[in-house]
Order: sequence, then C-alpha cells, then structure tokens
Amino acid sequence: MTTAPDALSDAEVERLARVILDEWEAARATPNLRLISLSPGTLAKRQLAHEFGRRHGWTWQHHDFSAEELTGRRQRYFYRRTMPPRHDHGCGYLQRRARAATVIQPYNVTDEHRAEMQRWADEHGLVLMFPDFPSWWLPTHTTLCVFARPDRLLAGITGPDVPQQAAAVGG
Repeated sequence: MTTAPDALSDAEVERLARVILDEWEAARATPNLRLISLSPGTLAKRQLAHEFGRRHGWTWQHHDFSAEELTGRRQRYFYRRTMPPRHDHGCGYLQRRARAATVIQPYNVTDEHRAEMQRWADEHGLVLMFPDFPSWWLPTHTTLCVFARPDRLLAGITGPDVPQQAAAVGG
C-alpha cells in the first residue's frame, strides 16, 4: 500500500498516543483540572482517528453507525439502532460517501467479550477486527474494535487479530 505525503509514520502515531496518555495522567494527578476541547490530547485523538481512517481508505465521522445503518437494513425513519456489545467511545467511517465501519473503544476487553463481539458481527454480516493501531480514546486502557462491511475493506489491513478474510479482501 502506498503512503500519501501527509501520512503519519508509525513513530508519529506512537508519539500522539503518548500525548493522550500524558494528558490523562496529568488530569488524574491534578484535582479539578479541566481539559479544554483544543488541548493537545484532544487534537492528538482527532489526528489518530483521521490517520486510522486514511490508512484504510476511510473518512472519519464523529458519530458511529448501527448494524442497520452499516448493512443498509434500515427500513423506516424510526427504527431500532442495534449497537455492538461493549459499545463505548464510538465513531464511524465512510468510504466514498458510503458507510464502511463503526469503531468502538471499550475498556477491559476480555476473551469472553471478544467472543461476544464476534457473535454479534457474524449475526449482522460484519467483519470484526482488532487492528494493530493504538486506541485514540485512551491508549493501553481501551481496545480498538472495528466492525466493518466486508465490501468496504482494503487489502493490507494488518494486526494479530485481523481475520484472514479481511486481510485478503481487495478495495
């Protein structure tokens, strides 16, 4: 996969993750400290979210998508939004203006939670991935979980927990 000139290197990605962690640790150590919306940590989160999308051919959206929205099974204006299990700190991604993926970043993901998320993804015809990329909500404390439409995956997505069918799909 080729890299765009504005792409972040892996070292820059790690530096941004460290900025988020440092700010969080400072906030925990200082009572009544309020983080402003344009703090370095907030800007680093946004940069990491955009970079993750760029590496997968997706455009970041602040809001996430339900299973119905991702799969196009939404039938009427008022509908039930079925969200992934352990849903926390979600966002969505588009690919060529079409919904491509929902990302969640829950705390303390266990093997049982991974199995529950996999069952949910299978039920809804989605691919579940745990890519080798830092969670931008709170690196090392939250897990990056991606629920994607199989037809919106690009080849080259890597990581120890990326299913083989996801790594082999062409964009």
